Order: sequence, then structure tokens, then C-alpha cells
Amino acid sequence: MAKKWGKKVEKSWETVQIKAFTHWVNTVLEQREMRIEDLSQDLSSGVELINFLELLSGKSLNKKYDKKPQMRIQKIQNVHLALKFLESEMDVKLVGIGAEDFVDSQTKLILGFLWSLFRKFKIATIKEEDKSSEEGLLLWVTKQTEGYPKVEITNFKNSFRSGYAFLALIDKYKEGLVDYQKHIDNEDPSTQLEEAFRVAEESLGVPSLLNADDVMNGEVDERGLVLYVSLYFHAYMALSERDRLESSKREMSSKLESVEERLKREQEEKERLEQERLELQKQQEELAALLSTKAQNYDELAAQNEALRKALDELNAKFDQQTSEIRQLKAELTAIHGEKASLRDKDDAIDKKVKQLTKLLEQEAGDDFDEQGDDDDDDDDDDAATAKAGAADELTKRLAQTQTALEKEKALKEFEEKLIADLRARAAAEKAGLDLLSKHLDLHVTDLHRWQKYLKYDEEAFVQFEDNRDGLLASLGPNSTFAEQVDLLAEKLEAENTTLTKLLKQKKADDGKGDEGKTGKKADKSAKSSSSSSTTTKDSKKKSKK
Repeated sequence: MAKKWGKKVEKSWETVQIKAFTHWVNTVLEQREMRIEDLSQDLSSGVELINFLELLSGKSLNKKYDKKPQMRIQKIQNVHLALKFLESEMDVKLVGIGAEDFVDSQTKLILGFLWSLFRKFKIATIKEEDKSSEEGLLLWVTKQTEGYPKVEITNFKNSFRSGYAFLALIDKYKEGLVDYQKHIDNEDPSTQLEEAFRVAEESLGVPSLLNADDVMNGEVDERGLVLYVSLYFHAYMALSERDRLESSKREMSSKLESVEERLKREQEEKERLEQERLELQKQQEELAALLSTKAQNYDELAAQNEALRKALDELNAKFDQQTSEIRQLKAELTAIHGEKASLRDKDDAIDKKVKQLTKLLEQEAGDDFDEQGDDDDDDDDDDAATAKAGAADELTKRLAQTQTALEKEKALKEFEEKLIADLRARAAAEKAGLDLLSKHLDLHVTDLHRWQKYLKYDEEAFVQFEDNRDGLLASLGPNSTFAEQVDLLAEKLEAENTTLTKLLKQKKADDGKGDEGKTGKKADKSAKSSSSSSTTTKDSKKKSKK
């Protein structure tokens, strides 16, 4: 009877192992979308065994094997490589089993091989406080079922026969899977065990390896109970891992959303900055075009200024010549006025003599001459008549000279008035030319001020313009002529134009080299200097006019 019971237990243990290990192997192989149905037959090719060991160890065989073996020798070679890999990479020593046993489907030896692996990789890894393996597993069950009525864990053989331990583990795994209170008053262990096995397989993924009656009657091999209970432990660990992964997933999702939001903001900021860059680039191009135009205009203004300067030089030369002529004419006019005064004096003397002669003639006309006078009186009358005729001729001559002098003086006065009108017209034309030049320079300086905020010129390399009106006025002198004033202003303006030309050439050279950093400073400094120069020129003009 005992022998028959022993065979029954052994057969039950073998069935439990086949179910448990088939489930375990398939759980591992599903990572590569592989599966076995018959544990003793499907591992004989060595292909599934190699994949199982690689997944279990996390390592690769790194040796060539036949993935579709047809001959026995090919299968033996595959299994042999798998067992060598097990010993060298997984540190598992094999005793009593070889490659031929797998090929010949020796079920008991294969189950013993898998049991060794299961204990090493699934049971031996169970640790609870200072316990491990079976003892650690039993302590873990004790802690999980603590506080549940009718559960007392002391060993594997007797503590699980009522089914309450399994129900408590399921209820602790997830509340509500079983109604533990309903089972407290139930005294049928078989019903409770069947309920526990069914729910465990459906909800925990623990295959139903044991027979309820065998467990209730204590006819299950203790190794079978250890194996089955260990599946609960790993189900708990899987749940904990899933919760951890889910929590990690939620955390990663939150971080991902945060990163995506940040990336979105950064993208928007990047687009905004790119838009600003394009706008600034456009403004820079417009500024460069404007500066190029202004430089061209400045060249034209410089040419016009040079032409005006030459014209001014010619006008100055003509002015000097005309001034000399006027001085000469004034000298001649002074001489004429002196001669006129002398003629006037002579005319007065002649008039006086004429009056005297007229008076004498009137006296002589009233006297009665005696025909009988002596001859000496006749001679005196002839002399008087002769003198009177001579005086009349002299008077006529003087009157003619006076008339000629008056006509000459009138012509000279008309010429002087015409010359003064011509000089005034030329002065007005010169003033209009200078005003036009000043207006052009003012417009140029205004443009430089308008764009100076976009430019950065090198202040150290920028030439300071003179802005000292008192010094300029002092250099003119209180008695300086218009020509001297014009010459001094032209010299100052030429110096400023030369400086501006150098600055523009330097700016063009900097633009060609891509040196944008100093452009704003130079333009700002150029604007200030041009403004200073313009102010000095205007003040000088005002002083010159005064």
C-alpha cells in the first residue's frame, strides 16, 4: 500500500513539474515569440534550449549552431553547445545528464535538469530577512498572510491543506478577487482549494499545477508545493515590477510631456529669434544699401564741393582783380574830384572876372566918348576890347573842360554802380552755393544720426572734429575781408570732407570683411563729428555774414 502511494506521489510530482516547467519555459521563450508544447520532445533539437538559456542568463551563445537540425548528430551538437554554455556562462554544474538524454527525450532527466535551474534562478533568489530559498519563501508567505483568520504557516506539508493560505495570498495580492469572509465558515477544503487554484490561474497567471484533493489529503510532494507557492511569490514580484514600471512610465510620461512642452516653447522661441534675425538681417541689408547710397551721394557731394571750391577760387581771383580795379578807379575818382574842385575854383575865379568885365562893359556903354579925344585914349579902348575878347575865350574854354569833367564823372559813377551791382549778384550766387552745400551736409549728417543706433564704430580709430567756434572766429580776425573768410571756411570744409572720405572708405573696408561689430560705433561717432563740423561751419558763416 505504501509503495503504491509512493508511486502515486511520484507520478503527481512529475505531472506538477511538467506543467510548471512547460509554463516557465514558455514564459521565457515568448520574448522571442517561441513556444513548446511537449517538454520532453520540443527541447530535443537544442534550438529552443539554446534560446531559453540565452534569455534566462541575458547572455549570447556567440557560437554557430544549426537552427533547423534534421539529423540526430546535429541535434546532439546543438544540445552539447547549450550545456557547455550553461556550465561556462551560467555557472551550473551538470551531473547525470548529457546531450543524448535530451535528444532521446528522457523526461525524468530533463525534469531534474529544469528543477535544478528553477531552484537556482527562481527559488534561490527568494530572500526574506535572513532566510533564502525554501525557508525564505515560507517566511514570505507567513508575512503576507499575517492577520488572516485560520491561516497558520509552519511548513509546506501541512500549512496549505485547508486552502486558506492560498485564499489569503490571493486576497492580499488584490483585494476583491476572492471573498475571504465567505470562506471562513466553509469547512470544505477541497472547494476552497479549487477556488484558489482557479482564481490564481485567471488573475495571477499562476498555472493550476496541483490537484485539490491531493493537496487536501497531503499526497503532494513537498517539492511540488514549493514550486507552486514560488509561482505566487514571482507573481507578487511581477505585480510589484509592473507597478514600478507603471509608476516609472507615468513619471516618464510626465517628464516627456514636460520635455515636449519645453521643446515646444524652445521651438517657438527659436522661431521668434529666427524671425527677429531675419528682420535684423533685412534691416542690415537696407542699412548697407542706404549707406552705399549715402556714400555715393557723398562722393557726388564731394565732387560738387570740389567744383564749388574751384568756382569759389575763380570768384575769389576775380574778386581780388575787381577789388584792385575798384581801388584804382577810386584813386582815379579821387583825382577827378580833386581836379573838379580845382576847376570849380577856377570857374569861380572866371565868374568873378566875367562879372568884373561885365560891369566894366556896362560902365563903358553908358559913357559918351568924345570923338575929339586924343589918340592915346583910342589905343586904351582897343586894348580893353582885346582883353575882354581873350577873357571870353578863356571862359568858354574853361566851361567846355568843366562840362567834359562832369560827363566823365557821371560815366564813372554809373560804372561804379554797375560794378557794385555785379559784385552783389556774385556774392548772392556764392552765398546760394554755400547754402546749398550746407544743406547737403546737414542732410547727410541727419541721415548719419538717424542710422547711428544700428552702427558700432571703433571710437579709438575715429578722428575727432574741431568744434571750437571761438577759436575759428579768433583765427578770422576782426578786420578780415570776405575773401579771407571764404578761404578759411573752404579750407576747414575741405579738411572735414577729407576726414569723412577716409571714414567712408574705412567703413566700406570693414563691411567687406564682415566686421559688423564696429560699424555702429563708427557711424555714431561720424554722425557726432559731422554734426560738430556742420555746427562749426554754420557758426563761421554767421560770423562771416556779420
